[in-house]
Amino acid sequence: MQAGVYNSTMLSAVVLAKNVELSIAEVVGNLAFCDEVVVVDDNSTDNTALVAAKAGAVVLTHSLEGDFS
Repeated sequence: MQAGVYNSTMLSAVVLAKNVELSIAEVVGNLAFCDEVVVVDDNSTDNTALVAAKAGAVVLTHSLEGDFS
């Protein structure tokens, strides 16, 4: 291995979400073992994105057009 080069493994979780402000903080908290939690918010009309961000997630807003597969 070259000097200054190291193996780094990162675990990310991606959560698809829509209008789940009452449970998203718990979901993000349960993924605390991950290095990164990304919540893809499907244009929620509640505070899902805000609550997820406050819980420590990276939040992206993207219309999934009802396709959560």
